[in-house]
Amino acid sequence: MVCVEDLLLVQSWLNVSKDPIQGNGQKSTTFWKRITSNYNKYREASYHLRTVVKEKARFQKLSKIVQVFVGCYKSVTNPPKSRHSEADIVDVQGL
Repeated sequence: MVCVEDLLLVQSWLNVSKDPIQGNGQKSTTFWKRITSNYNKYREASYHLRTVVKEKARFQKLSKIVQVFVGCYKSVTNPPKSRHSEADIVDVQGL
């Protein structure tokens, strides 16, 4: 199950990966240092201080979960059913 710390990690990943100034032209080590720095900057006091290695490992686990969801989502939306919005499809599947 995804927790609030995981959401902060994903938000940090998105903030760093979508940075228009840095873009994709950064090394992997720099990229993950920036993600970890962003996470640690905005974490609540009760959350653990994370290292680059721990952030990267946790994100890889979350990425696998997301890939499974995307696969399931594509299987129920392709081809799309008529008169159903994306919200209806996700709701019907109980996700």
